[in-house]
Amino acid sequence: MRLKPDSRSKIESMPPENREILDGWLFDENLSFTEINRRSVKMWDVRIHDSTLSRYYRTHFQRRTIKRIADSARCANAVMKEFEVNPTDTYQLLLKMAGQIAFEKSIESKKGVDTRTLGELIKILITARKEDLGIQKLRLERDKWEFDTARACRQHMAEIQAITKDNYLDEDAQVLAIRRRLFGSNLPV
Repeated sequence: MRLKPDSRSKIESMPPENREILDGWLFDENLSFTEINRRSVKMWDVRIHDSTLSRYYRTHFQRRTIKRIADSARCANAVMKEFEVNPTDTYQLLLKMAGQIAFEKSIESKKGVDTRTLGELIKILITARKEDLGIQKLRLERDKWEFDTARACRQHMAEIQAITKDNYLDEDAQVLAIRRRLFGSNLPV
């Protein structure tokens, strides 16, 4: 099959804005060749043979499909890079990915997204959301702990300074003494 468009083709010789309209009829509205011919005669006074439309459709459908696959691959690569850079933002990334998948599925199917695919995407999103909420909870607990620890350090600053000035204690012993002073003497070792 030949992928290079015929330069003598009526379609290829059309102005780019007319080809955009034709592409919309073929690929977005999915009109029949008969309806496209009716519209092209009415709009531009041009009759396009079915064989020309068929050849144009096959060529440009392949190009569009290849472009869509490349765009999807770029999107997937960007999402994976984002996972590596920021693994804690999983939910937002999966939400974007699910939207992309739903869009791709609706383009592929004339019926739209099938309920099975949609159900699987929702399950993934719910799981990701639970994980995201768990991470947020841990961050909040850590922030609270850090704040409480800083407050305790401030309250016991004089004692901490005295411990760090004690030349008889090595660094590990100083840290243990500070931990005991701040958090109590029943610490796990």
